[in-house]
Amino acid sequence: MKTIKLLIIGLGIIGTSFAQDVKREREISFVTTTQGDHQIVLKKQSKKKPNKFRRISFSNIDTYGINLNKENIGANLNFGIGYEKRFPIKESKFTFYRGPEFITSINALTENETLTLSQKFVYNLGLNYSFKKISIGIENKSYIQVSASPIFEDNGIATKVINPYLTISLKL
Repeated sequence: MKTIKLLIIGLGIIGTSFAQDVKREREISFVTTTQGDHQIVLKKQSKKKPNKFRRISFSNIDTYGINLNKENIGANLNFGIGYEKRFPIKESKFTFYRGPEFITSINALTENETLTLSQKFVYNLGLNYSFKKISIGIENKSYIQVSASPIFEDNGIATKVINPYLTISLKL
């Protein structure tokens, strides 16, 4: 009986904490380029600052090079975390946003048994046009990337300034 009371109290506390989060916006975004880069970005509005959104991204989760001989099989996974600040443009449905994101990439190849680990600092600049539940926009992801691998040719620093993406966001 005591356990049931504790369970009901615990569910009540969890329920009230979820009830406080109802007013915050949540979004899921699908981001793509013509070069085959795809991302899924989950966004959640901050409690204290309504124009700030936290973002978690997953991209290029794939395997490649699979053939009958299984000579060279690879896998790639990217995970990012960051935030964006939004600035509505007055008397329009456009919103400008900007913010940093840190992305970790893991790339594995079986051919030469390598594992490459990359850290990427990305600065997102974007412009969205909002409908009721859907936003469509364009985003530029400028970045600096540092890679490390047992094969020394893969080590180094890479940068890109103009890197446009198309975004489609759905408000949850």
